[in-house]
Amino acid sequence: MKRLLIISGAAVLCFALGALAMYSVMRLKKTSVPDPWISVTDDDGGFRLELDAMRPDIPIPNASRPTGQVKFLSRDRGLQIGYKITLPIKPVPVSSLPAKYQRETKLENGLIEGPPSQVQYNGHFDFTLEDADGFVLAKVSAPPEWVSAGSDNKVQGTTEDVVSQSVAEKTKRVLVGYLVVSCNPCSPDSDGHGDSLNK
Repeated sequence: MKRLLIISGAAVLCFALGALAMYSVMRLKKTSVPDPWISVTDDDGGFRLELDAMRPDIPIPNASRPTGQVKFLSRDRGLQIGYKITLPIKPVPVSSLPAKYQRETKLENGLIEGPPSQVQYNGHFDFTLEDADGFVLAKVSAPPEWVSAGSDNKVQGTTEDVVSQSVAEKTKRVLVGYLVVSCNPCSPDSDGHGDSLNK
């Protein structure tokens, strides 16, 4: 009888420990973020101008579609998007720039500023998070980032905005584009015309 009680007690204990272990695993799975890295897909806009904000007087560069990966990073405020993106942009020949950008300029401190070696663009990456059926879950913008013509522009960073756990768990596809808000050197067209940088 004593032996039967010991065996029964051991069985109950094993069952309880097994149930506790299963509960812990399920709870951990429920609160964990998705697979570490998700490959990004071009959002069909790629490298484009914010036309309402600027209409540059320089040639539009030939940019490849952005590629790379994102992951969800657990932070105190929530889940932020960490990203590693490559945005290749072909060179913009200095000879193709308006004459005013090809001259040397003497600065007040006596230094001479020559024509730029390449055009620099300031903007931000935009991420669109979609579920398995292609429905948009959230749109998140990264902080401003300078990129250069004539460079592969490998950038790594973290968004300031956060997304919820449920959005992260449902995200199956991430679209990315780069929106230009200013450039150097360039100034608005006097005639108000400009072109999109969509490629």
